[in-house]
Amino acid sequence: MKWKIYIFFLLLFSCLYSSDENSNFYSDINLGYLYNSNVNAKPDKDTLLNCYHSFIPSRKDIKISDHALYYDFLLFNIHKKSSYTKFKNSINIKITDYIKLDEYDYEEITLKSAIYTQKDKMVFSIPFILKRTKEGHKYEYSTFHAALTPLIGYSYSSFFTSIKLFFQKNHYHDFDEGDNNSFSLSTKYFINKNSNVTVKGYNGSITDGFETDNKNYKGVIISYYTKLFKNLKLYMDSSMHYTYYDAYKKMFRSKIQKRKDKSSITNFDISYHFKNSSLIVKLFFSHLKNKSNLKIYNYKRDKIIITLSRYF
Repeated sequence: MKWKIYIFFLLLFSCLYSSDENSNFYSDINLGYLYNSNVNAKPDKDTLLNCYHSFIPSRKDIKISDHALYYDFLLFNIHKKSSYTKFKNSINIKITDYIKLDEYDYEEITLKSAIYTQKDKMVFSIPFILKRTKEGHKYEYSTFHAALTPLIGYSYSSFFTSIKLFFQKNHYHDFDEGDNNSFSLSTKYFINKNSNVTVKGYNGSITDGFETDNKNYKGVIISYYTKLFKNLKLYMDSSMHYTYYDAYKKMFRSKIQKRKDKSSITNFDISYHFKNSSLIVKLFFSHLKNKSNLKIYNYKRDKIIITLSRYF
């Protein structure tokens, strides 16, 4: 990992507004353990043999599980410009280091800067995001992303409704470029000061240099957050995600057709804040089931992350 680049950005960020009394800095460090039941997003052996009866699968053709060390570092700054306007800036570094499957190691560094305005019941923000992702260890696959995500929201009674646009340019390691654009609409209902429910719908498309990966997608997410006790918080969500690929594919004993996937995802995130301390223990569980009209793409995945977090 190119630590010199990361450290440069951290030092540069720490200088922003550092002498301004209207600025506040926060940091969050997470160290943990991760288990992934299907790192390579492949079907099980029985599903594969049903698709290719005379095919002898190799190790990489069927799902592989592995354990990993997980790191998440966040540095966040809020700069109050006026009673209505704030600048929010952050640097976030995430690392997943698999024990056996080095080719699936993952690193992500995200720089985000946003202007945030709230007046009366209206909210408006324009975040700008730069992100670099890297997959693999010996043979690295890097992608650079630049995104603009304007949002406008309105509060009324116990509800908050927002509209968000997402425009992203992708630059891949082999110099291909692509776009990821989407539109989302969400409504949050505040049950009380400690609990809320959110419903979100979205629709988008991805185009890039790989014709087989061009696709349209849409979905809906329902989430729930509550503070169970003074030091215990719970977040959960359930979503349905539909993906429609542009390219035609032919599988064994099937006609040529476009791939269509339906993914159902359920997430649970529970955290406990130790009394009189800045330490937090977090437990995250995720279950994903992907069902495709091309059975070779049917798979399931469970992911568990346990982290010890400290904020400053």
